[in-house]
Amino acid sequence: MVPAYMEYNTVSSSIKSLLQDSKTALMSPREVREALNKRFTINQVNVISAYDLGVTKEGGVLTVSTDYEVREPMFYNVSIVMTFKDEFSKDVRQ
Repeated sequence: MVPAYMEYNTVSSSIKSLLQDSKTALMSPREVREALNKRFTINQVNVISAYDLGVTKEGGVLTVSTDYEVREPMFYNVSIVMTFKDEFSKDVRQ
């Protein structure tokens, strides 16, 4: 279970660091996904792609949302399912 949480922590910190960047206010949702995809590649995030994220920019607020699950087998036909759902927002009005 620890690797899944560590990878989610990497996803979360990548999104937060991108939203803290001042250039983000000028980016379109497509450009946000491309920037996140580069960060995910560098940090070796394999569980989710930046293109699987929900990225919206409405009313001067940029929102990036994650919603995915990880299944890890324990033994025989028993598995652990971990769900990661979160939303990150930034007010990009100037």
